[in-house]
Amino acid sequence: MHDTLSALYAEGMRQFLFVGGDGTLHHCGNTLMQLSGSNAHDITIGVLPCGTGNDWVRTFGSSKEVLLKNILAKKTTALNLIKISWPNGNIRYAFNM
Repeated sequence: MHDTLSALYAEGMRQFLFVGGDGTLHHCGNTLMQLSGSNAHDITIGVLPCGTGNDWVRTFGSSKEVLLKNILAKKTTALNLIKISWPNGNIRYAFNM
């Protein structure tokens, strides 16, 4: 997935729709944040939940139909990111609302 996202980002893609659950958001979101760096504000991420937990999407309290309607309408809201820097130099991001 990293190679695909890297190629799309390099081609100028800045809007991404992930189909999956919390793990998909975590892995793909982290890849995009690492690629975009200080230009992360240019990234738009949408999530269609189909994972086993979907805790992140469920916290919005919206049905899948409402989420899809908002995605099609390109309705967005800012996300808070938590940047975690580990002592060994690894960096990870967590998404918060």
